[in-house]
Amino acid sequence: MYPFPPGMPITTRFYPKSVGTTDYDAPFGTWTPEKVTGYRDWAGSEAEPGSYDTLAHLLFLPTRTPGTSGAPIIDANTGAVVGIVTGSRMHNRVEGLQGWATPAEAIFNMFSLPGMPSERRGTN
Repeated sequence: MYPFPPGMPITTRFYPKSVGTTDYDAPFGTWTPEKVTGYRDWAGSEAEPGSYDTLAHLLFLPTRTPGTSGAPIIDANTGAVVGIVTGSRMHNRVEGLQGWATPAEAIFNMFSLPGMPSERRGTN
């Protein structure tokens, strides 16, 4: 199911804060369970799946450590890639620090720009 409603289970790679820790599984880290907590639009305002809102950013918990940026976010049920970790941020003090990611839909849209030639359609 995409886009994921808040609360859906996802998983990402966890990298410890330092390479010297005993739980370091070089070079890939370990898979840890997460959950989607919400979405934001390009302006940082709350966005709702299933509406006309642009889902520019995916929020999740728990947050990731430095070095996790670029890791895939995986649908825990199907194994599909649903986003890419970009870091963590505090949107406000009530919600606290959350993982910040780019949803797969936003990445897909980067490669389907209006006016760009498409080999499949045979246009220039």
